[in-house]
Amino acid sequence: MADRAGPLKGQDLYYVLDENNVAVPCDPSDAEAVLASRDKRRVGKDEGAGWMVSTVFLAIDHQYSSGLPPLLFETMVFMTSEDGQRADPEPVNDEHKLHESCWRYTTWEEARAGHAAVTRAVRMLYEGTPDQKAAASSVIALGDIHDLIEASAMLQEQLP
Repeated sequence: MADRAGPLKGQDLYYVLDENNVAVPCDPSDAEAVLASRDKRRVGKDEGAGWMVSTVFLAIDHQYSSGLPPLLFETMVFMTSEDGQRADPEPVNDEHKLHESCWRYTTWEEARAGHAAVTRAVRMLYEGTPDQKAAASSVIALGDIHDLIEASAMLQEQLP
């Protein structure tokens, strides 16, 4: 297994998912194979009118604080054009300033819950009634993913 150099020396850097979607440390070459395959990395992908939420396994630990669990999964929001393509570099409709917003997680289960929460909130922001949009805006403003997941669960009842 490959260790990090520098301030996080001794912590594993590269991971693969086992048959139960549990991240296990690995050698860099094994992680490279995972990175080359979108299918093996995809936790979730949802799209709506002008937006996409994507959650993937990163295979490389993105935790840069010593002593904390690895951050191996990531949810991002992308604004899309009318033809469904990512709107780079400047999104067409990003009134809520969500383009390339990011949340990270340690486990597959957290990533699935986070993906569902972000998707619900984004769907309501862009497709909901004015009351739903206001509620979703408050939920998205919660920077902590665990708070967002909890608050988003309450939004579920408001979805059509």
